[in-house]
Amino acid sequence: MELRNTRNRGLWFGLALGLLALAGGAGAQTYVGIPQPMGYENDVYCFGYVGSPQEVFTGTIVSGDAVSAQSSFFYNDVVYSPASPDLKAGEEYWIITGQDDVFDPATDAYLGRFYEYRGRARALCVKGENAVLQIIFTCTDIPLWSHLKSFEPIPIPLARLSLPVTVCDVPNGKPVGAIAYNRNGVELMATGSDMIINLGLDANLSPGDFLTIFRYSVPREFDISAAGELIPRRTPAYLPRTILGEAVVLTVGDHTSTCRIASSTEYIGWGDLVELK
Repeated sequence: MELRNTRNRGLWFGLALGLLALAGGAGAQTYVGIPQPMGYENDVYCFGYVGSPQEVFTGTIVSGDAVSAQSSFFYNDVVYSPASPDLKAGEEYWIITGQDDVFDPATDAYLGRFYEYRGRARALCVKGENAVLQIIFTCTDIPLWSHLKSFEPIPIPLARLSLPVTVCDVPNGKPVGAIAYNRNGVELMATGSDMIINLGLDANLSPGDFLTIFRYSVPREFDISAAGELIPRRTPAYLPRTILGEAVVLTVGDHTSTCRIASSTEYIGWGDLVELK
């Protein structure tokens, strides 16, 4: 009897979720399930952030125990940095390299420089003018002249999933931005890809927020007919949005945020648009 009652409760719970989904009107978010992690350690500890090109770092890797045999360093290698007041024995530090300049895809305005997290090191000791560190975590190879920055843990946000936006839903009036950068500069992205958008604290974004990814599918202005003639095409001024998927915000900066694509139905690329749900 108890088993039958449990099954009945499960059926009623499923029916209630279905009714909630049907009741969610335009602009409403119906949440499904319990909060869950919205990414993995690789998404936050092995991606990076957009910062100032003049950013000042705690130290710089200038050499290491095995420098005569290798030009890059890896897990457990011992490396050296000039000493500084902020390098202290026992403390952990990010290992960072400056990568590409990032520009707003909508306005071409300069957003900053992308800094890649390559790993972490722990300071073993500070002796005179030198600090000795051991690499304790690596995402990829660590070249000479990589920078050191005080390590602070980055929590992976928890969030509940909500019903996805459809092609028939109208824009909700919340902030809209665009994809400005992605991991390794790949041309196409899909579920699980990490990216950077041109919205941040200035748009009131927070870790755990969801974004709808979309584009306006505008045909080419000209086409070639079967007879080989050039034909101009006039596209209507307003087209519905093509919904590409959803992303979740992992970390937030002043004008940019790092995100992970939570779901995708088509390929996603640089310049595609995002709308806060």
